Amino acid sequence: MDVLGYLIPLFFFAIMGLIFYIAHIQAKKRRQDMERIAGDLGFSFMVEDPSMDIAFNFFKVFTKGHSRKFENVLTGSLAGASITVSDYTYVTGHGKNRSVHQQTVFIVQDPVVGLPNTLVRRESPLLDAIGKWFGGQDIDFPEDPAFSGAFVVQGMDEPAARLLFTPEVRELFLRHHSANIYFEAWGDAFLLHFSRRIPAGDISACLDAATDFLSVFRRLQPCG
Repeated sequence: MDVLGYLIPLFFFAIMGLIFYIAHIQAKKRRQDMERIAGDLGFSFMVEDPSMDIAFNFFKVFTKGHSRKFENVLTGSLAGASITVSDYTYVTGHGKNRSVHQQTVFIVQDPVVGLPNTLVRRESPLLDAIGKWFGGQDIDFPEDPAFSGAFVVQGMDEPAARLLFTPEVRELFLRHHSANIYFEAWGDAFLLHFSRRIPAGDISACLDAATDFLSVFRRLQPCG
């Protein structure tokens, strides 16, 4: 084997080592930033919490793919509700078709609210048109074409879902449309994520959005 034959594998392993090193440094900084935020909020912090996969498995988002991980987990109380923030990672496919998905999820639990099982995500005109053709659910609101054109709404109990999406709730979703918001509700809990891993500096703004939703849902309750 000539010199070039030795150098090419060495160069390859050096590049791979550099990539892993950079990823390690970034993960360490992310962990430190999230731990600092937890301290600022008076929340507890865990580097990883595998129990979330069971505790919140009623959310559809946590049933996708495999190799699910909940990292940099913040838990505490905000506006009188229990809040959990976590970096969530899952994998779809295998081998060359393997894709890694990363999101920061915000879970709010409040015994004051009672929400029907509902899922909301941004609409993809072409894919969702095909989905509707094959019977996919999308609850539309003819009185609000802007909302119906922007989001797909699904729910096990359609009348209950319609009651939940008052003009105030629909307007709140539209305010977050550009952020690619994803929402699920089930009983006294709801989940938000924005289809990406949120920079540490934006965590507070996302928590503000979560408490905005909480305030609206509290006002919808019979005694709210």
